[in-house]
This record gives sequence, structure tokens and C-alpha cells, in this order.
Amino acid sequence: MQARTYTAKPIVTASVKGELVVVERQLSFYGDIDPENGVLKLDSKSISIKGKILAFPYSSGSTVGSYIICRMKKLGTHPKAMITLKAEPIVIIGCLISGIPLFHKVDPKFFKENSTGKFANIKTVNGKTIIEITPGDSQ
Repeated sequence: MQARTYTAKPIVTASVKGELVVVERQLSFYGDIDPENGVLKLDSKSISIKGKILAFPYSSGSTVGSYIICRMKKLGTHPKAMITLKAEPIVIIGCLISGIPLFHKVDPKFFKENSTGKFANIKTVNGKTIIEITPGDSQ
């Protein structure tokens, strides 16, 4: 399979490589995330997001979400970066304070065309973020 490429707008910029965890639904940092262990709780399964690139279209929930992102950073259980369709202020503030790379306004097709376990290589050049997706770990 050939690599797929997407563009996004950087909010907290960095070059990042890593495994994707893709969530196709709205995500709440207060309720869907266990910050102590860096685990995303979805329906009947749990997925580690520690050191991975977390991609989700939208977030919801209370302002506690910013605190949860900061707590994860302090504990070392945080994702390596986040990709969203639309970054809400709660996520933006948490990522800014914690220094976690955040990219938004990615093409909505990103969430249908990609899945957990694929590998992302993210670079920002001249204010534009390029996200290249490959089938497996290309580190």
C-alpha cells in the first residue's frame, strides 16, 4: 500500500513520528481517558495512547479536560501528539500548557481512511502540516 498524505493546521508545532490511535467519534478527556495509565476507554475495549499519536474528530466535556491532558504529561502517560478535525479550547489549552503537539483542520476523510496501528510521520513546513500515513511502523 502506498502512503497517504493529508494536510492540517498546526497549533502546537513539532515534527513527530509514531503509531496512530484513531477514534472516529467525539472524545471526552473526562470519562474516556484514564490519565493515570494513559488508556483510552472505548465501549468494551481499552487502548493505550501513551507515546502514540491520538487522532479524533472532536472533543467534548468539561474544562477538566485541560487538566487531564496536563496530568498525563506530568505522569508521562500522554500521547505523543494529537490530530483533530476541530480542536476545541479545552484541548488547545491542555496541549499548549503541556507542550503536546496538536494539529487540526485535517481532512474529514482522514478518520475513515485510517485506523489504529498505522504509522504517521508529521512535519510542519511554512506553517502547513503534512501528515504521511503508512501501513505499519516505519520508524
